[in-house]
Amino acid sequence: MISVIIPTLNRADSLALALESLSRQQAPDADFEVLVVDNGSIDHTKAIAQSFADKLPSAQLRYIFEPEPGLLSGRHRGAQEAKGDILSFLDDDVELDPGWLVAVHNAFENATVHLVGGRNLPRYESTSPPWLKYFWQKCPGGQLCTELSLLDLGDQRHSIDANYVWGLNFSIRKGTLRELGGFHPDCIPKRLQHLQGDGETGLTRQANQKGYKAVYEPLALLHHVVPAARLTPEYFEARYFYQGVCDSYTVIRDRHRSQDAVADATGQTQRFNHYVGKVKGKLASLTQGSAEYRAIRQRCKAAYQAGFQFHQQQVAQNPALLAWVLKEDYWEYKLPDIAAAAPAVRPPSPSSPPKMAPTMLSQLKSTLAAPLAKVMHSTAAEAEALGSKCAQMQLWFQYRQLMHQPSSLPNFGDTGFKVYSQADEDGLLLYIFALIGTTNKYCIDIAAGHPVGANSTNLIVNWGWHGLLIEGNPDLVAASQQFYAKNPNTFIFPPQIVNAWVTAESINSLIAEHGFTGDIDLLSLDIDGIDYWLLDRLEVVKPRVIMVEYQDILGGDRALTVPYKADFNRFDTHPDFYGASLPAFVKLATAKGYRLVGCNQYGYNAFFVANGLGDELLPEVSVQSCLTHPKVLQGQKERLPAVEKLPWVEV
Repeated sequence: MISVIIPTLNRADSLALALESLSRQQAPDADFEVLVVDNGSIDHTKAIAQSFADKLPSAQLRYIFEPEPGLLSGRHRGAQEAKGDILSFLDDDVELDPGWLVAVHNAFENATVHLVGGRNLPRYESTSPPWLKYFWQKCPGGQLCTELSLLDLGDQRHSIDANYVWGLNFSIRKGTLRELGGFHPDCIPKRLQHLQGDGETGLTRQANQKGYKAVYEPLALLHHVVPAARLTPEYFEARYFYQGVCDSYTVIRDRHRSQDAVADATGQTQRFNHYVGKVKGKLASLTQGSAEYRAIRQRCKAAYQAGFQFHQQQVAQNPALLAWVLKEDYWEYKLPDIAAAAPAVRPPSPSSPPKMAPTMLSQLKSTLAAPLAKVMHSTAAEAEALGSKCAQMQLWFQYRQLMHQPSSLPNFGDTGFKVYSQADEDGLLLYIFALIGTTNKYCIDIAAGHPVGANSTNLIVNWGWHGLLIEGNPDLVAASQQFYAKNPNTFIFPPQIVNAWVTAESINSLIAEHGFTGDIDLLSLDIDGIDYWLLDRLEVVKPRVIMVEYQDILGGDRALTVPYKADFNRFDTHPDFYGASLPAFVKLATAKGYRLVGCNQYGYNAFFVANGLGDELLPEVSVQSCLTHPKVLQGQKERLPAVEKLPWVEV
């Protein structure tokens, strides 16, 4: 039996359309029931549901009143009351194709299938605005518009990533739902926004981890009704704020549940590419489309960041809320009595809409944005730069305020984001210097590479730092010179860019001859070679913060480095024979008066802060805490055997 579950709240007319389409299902052999779970409506929802009891002769329709607010309670109450082995969750504003039910039934005839999603097409109630077309993204097999939960992956049934099974058209085996822990909090009322979770995303990620088969069934077709009120910039803005909250929830659970990260190694590459593909589509769209569209995108990105920050702040200030976020499951779905703290970031004024289809938009922290008024007449590139700077300044001042309440500060790893850096180093550096302050804003970046991907670019471009950028590749030097000469923030006084090969014998004289001596704020070292020996020999400057790339596949037990050779080239021996282990750098940094305070999100860049600077705000962390990411564990398993017997030097 298939149990069709429709949670609803005060949308009787939309519900009538959904139930009417269920009454037209052409499925003579399909045994099914319909459960309408009323989440506390005060309109005529109950009367509408009961009026369809006679119109669904082939199914048993049950009306269930569940006053606990939030979509989670509707979904879980429906699952607990359902008699079927297959649970199909629908939104209350969809219209099903007559063949929908039989298509779901047929898809589950394959015993290896655990989840089924379908084609979700729009039914616009008014003419769609011209800018909407730019929110559609291409994806493998078709296209999608996450903002309106629209998905079309073609006309053939095929296996898909479970994250493409979206909540408005979500079918799953009852046993699988139980095994995966059920749904997470979703569509929480605006006044309880701090209790919001990531809905079905946590569940589908668990399905991926276990290798459960998910299927796209194009004949499981529905039309999602899109009223005029959802085709406005204000609706999109509110939806992005909501998604920022959802992604903050996901990030916090991932950060605190390292065992989940380890278990997620299976299929990691597939899911990473899936999410990156979506994000790249969004970022690419920033350089195209009308000025109106670009302005709306800026508003959306600013709202997303505000939502993310709002939830991060709420959790940081309330241990009970953190405990709620980290619950094992939510089958006991009564919302806790946890009051929201006075937010530094407030939601947009429109009521919170249904959650955006899962896209892991937390990756979009790399494109912090400004309010619309700042960017209406800017080019897309200018808007991006202005937005990033404004949002970063807001973060800076928030961190400075929280310094006086150390228990309210976020975890170091949760502060990362990407503007120019390779991963999330820009955000981590912003956090560090917000807490310890700056002196002369001087930075040295050895093996700086291209500005897009460098750890110093954001500080130079958006924060007015002066840098000495040393790079051995003349092509990258030329690219850097061109980049800073054209940048409106640096063309008057660009950083010094030097083409040089750095050795232990030359490092001090090379830095001194370009005017850098004594105290500086930051040293970034990443040459994929004799990094340890360069840091060991460095004396001419005293950085307050050192960021260095370590060879993560070496693990955390031994202090190892490659032997010193002035013309060392990793490719002369093996591509993975380079650098030094994190214990080696910790040992050296300790001797020089520094402590390890954290690493980047993928566990290969370490951050050291001079002792006496923010000791309580940025406490020392263990080596092992920086070696938990699946990338690190996979490297130790798959890449280390090829180089572990090479002539590493123990220091």
